[in-house]
Amino acid sequence: MPIKVLMPALSPTMTEGTLARWLVKEGDTIESGQVIAEIETDKATMEVEAADEGVLAKIVVPEGTENVAVNALIAVLVDEGEDPAEAAKAAAGGGDAPKAAEAPKAAEVPKAAEPPKKTETPKAEPKKSSGPKSGDDYDVIVIGGGPGGYVAAIRAGQLGLRTLVVEEKHLGGICLNWGCIPTKALLRAAEVWTLVNHAKEFGITIEKPSFDLSAIVKRSRDVAKTLSQGVAHLLKKNKVEVADGRGRLNGPGKVVIEGAKGKRSVTADHIILATGARARVVKGLEPDGERVWTYREAMVPESLPKSLLVVGSGAIGIEFASFYRALGVEVTVVELLDRILPVEDAEISGLARKAFEKQGMKILTGTQVKALDKGKDGVTATLEDGKGKTQSLKVDRVIVAIGIVGNTEDLGLETTKVKVEKGQIQVGPYLETDEPGIYAIGDVAGAPWLAHKASHEGVICVEAFAGVEHVHPMTRENIPGCTYATPQVASVGMTEAKAKEAGYDVKVGRFPYRGNGKALALGEPEGLVKTVFDAKTGELLGAHMIGAEVTELIQGYTVAKTMEGTELDLMHTIFPHPTLSEMMHESVLDAFGRAIHF
Repeated sequence: MPIKVLMPALSPTMTEGTLARWLVKEGDTIESGQVIAEIETDKATMEVEAADEGVLAKIVVPEGTENVAVNALIAVLVDEGEDPAEAAKAAAGGGDAPKAAEAPKAAEVPKAAEPPKKTETPKAEPKKSSGPKSGDDYDVIVIGGGPGGYVAAIRAGQLGLRTLVVEEKHLGGICLNWGCIPTKALLRAAEVWTLVNHAKEFGITIEKPSFDLSAIVKRSRDVAKTLSQGVAHLLKKNKVEVADGRGRLNGPGKVVIEGAKGKRSVTADHIILATGARARVVKGLEPDGERVWTYREAMVPESLPKSLLVVGSGAIGIEFASFYRALGVEVTVVELLDRILPVEDAEISGLARKAFEKQGMKILTGTQVKALDKGKDGVTATLEDGKGKTQSLKVDRVIVAIGIVGNTEDLGLETTKVKVEKGQIQVGPYLETDEPGIYAIGDVAGAPWLAHKASHEGVICVEAFAGVEHVHPMTRENIPGCTYATPQVASVGMTEAKAKEAGYDVKVGRFPYRGNGKALALGEPEGLVKTVFDAKTGELLGAHMIGAEVTELIQGYTVAKTMEGTELDLMHTIFPHPTLSEMMHESVLDAFGRAIHF
């Protein structure tokens, strides 16, 4: 007798879904429990298992079909030796009523109202390969060897594509050589110094502690050098070639490389622009490398200034402010907006300000730097508040940290259809530009300007044009952000205010560091873990944290958001004791009135 295979339900509230993929074909012998298909909704992906054995006689619903109703007939099995025509009759509704295959039992998901259905993002048709590559002809050329470029190149190499990276300066880019990595080495030194100065609190006596600035800077540079060499090794391991020099487009599929060895013309089916960004320069606040610094000069000071003005309170500015303040420098931070770390949740920003001011940092928000007057013995800054009142501030050095600008110039973009708007290359969901076969990733393709965003874009881009299955555009709400000051700040998803603006009825959970045993044992009682949920569905909308090691903790919430987890998923997760991560659990519990330890 024919056996119906029905569209299963992934949750009690699911009414329809997409039949994403058949894993078997008509005529295949199917065993009971064998996975035969994958179905999707905007909340989850689930495998469909056969409840009976037999021969797959008819696929009723083709793969890729959307809006398939729960319990709709999707396929028909027959016993071996049975006439497949019976299956066709069953599919058409004729003949005896066939036995229905048992649908997979879905886990109970209370309170999960079905959200609006997402629109499937169509993938751009991959540009077809022009054949085997050799000499100066490649499958993939990546211009820029930073965290976006080198990751894209390695993924292309893993997929068997002949790949060339063109890098003008240092493999690893700004992030590895002059950004993310060396600053973390500096900040680690500042953390150790702070801990040394609080050693008595742990019963340890250190007589006349001191630090060596040159050694701190040297260690930072050594760490960067080690990792840059590591990138070269990884590229070689994955059979990726590297060309030193500047790469420029010379029309679709063509790149001219200019370097110490002269000019070289190369071609490729796919060209990825991963040229990164540079510090934004504002008229009147131009850096001179001596009195007025960018991040580059701030990373390699020959001596400590007595006083420092930091213009801008984003992650870069606050990290430098934290480093120099820890080493005893008088630090003033000026921010044009009404609070520091303005992209963070307002409550977290407020706590950060209190912590920094407690350390002796001076913070001026709603204030603009109108001019910098550079003299032989320092810099005089003219500051203006929101009411038009001005004041002068004299400091030894100034760090300008007011954003970055994509490196779109001198790339030969005019020889292609690639579009640039507001300093950013315009791309589609799979990082494709308006010129077929040319892509852009990372900082040059726009905010958020984060290394991990660039790396992920590199993988998406390569896998999409290589035809890898199950490639999806990046969900920007799931990109975590981190500030590695003391205290650290980390977040993912919507702030409480943004969630309310978006129309959500929210539940908010909070758990303080002082309620956590591990935090007290570490001597880190100051901090907060905050979570924001959709009150109707239990969906985690955002998580916001301040305190010791939150930059290591945030990934737990990022995984939960990526998997579209609810409060129940997090509540039912076992967190080890004693750890700081227990605060993540408690914050979730608190959002629903169930906190245990506070």
